[in-house]
Amino acid sequence: MGDARLGRRHLRTGHHPWGSDRYDSTVVPPAAKADVDAIAAGQFFNLALKNGAVIGWGDNRYGQTDVPEAAHTGVTAIAAGAYHALALTDEGKVIAWGDNRNKQTDIPAAVTNGVVTAIAAGKDFSAAVVGGRVYAWGAKLAAISVPANAQSKVTEVSGGYDHLVALRDNGQTVQWQVNPYSLLTVPAAVGTKVQAISAGAYHTLALRGDPPPTAH
Repeated sequence: MGDARLGRRHLRTGHHPWGSDRYDSTVVPPAAKADVDAIAAGQFFNLALKNGAVIGWGDNRYGQTDVPEAAHTGVTAIAAGAYHALALTDEGKVIAWGDNRNKQTDIPAAVTNGVVTAIAAGKDFSAAVVGGRVYAWGAKLAAISVPANAQSKVTEVSGGYDHLVALRDNGQTVQWQVNPYSLLTVPAAVGTKVQAISAGAYHTLALRGDPPPTAH
């Protein structure tokens, strides 16, 4: 639902939330008021990445803001589900914590044993990219196969409330469902030249266009 990778933005600044203040979710802790590299928002809780360390605040009913020691250094990307959190380390390892009622923090062996390049969190499921292939776990995903065209050459993945969307290295987007009511149709316009993706609860965004010219 919320994810961020270090380097996507080149600004180093504070975190400025707004909206519902339930569970003090918009009360930014002092540690996250400056020099923040990336942010992610779950359901009434937030994560910030600062100097390789994850900071959490807001709703903690499932321990989702109790950042484990392993996520205090070397983290390059973060993702927030409804009540769980993910972090990706500079060694390509995934750290998961928080709500595990649907086994969304039980990282599969293929992910644990591989080098992860991207992560995503949905409502009650998680996903990671290893060797260009998407692996997903939690919720009802155990019975749902990852599409063939999301099993190679994937560079990015994003999770919505009940769906996943992946971006391939040729600019093609791939989307599939977690339950029978989520989105399946991908518009023809996002079949090529997509540069970035983001999944909302029940919708998906794609940033399309030619990549910037390579500096010589």
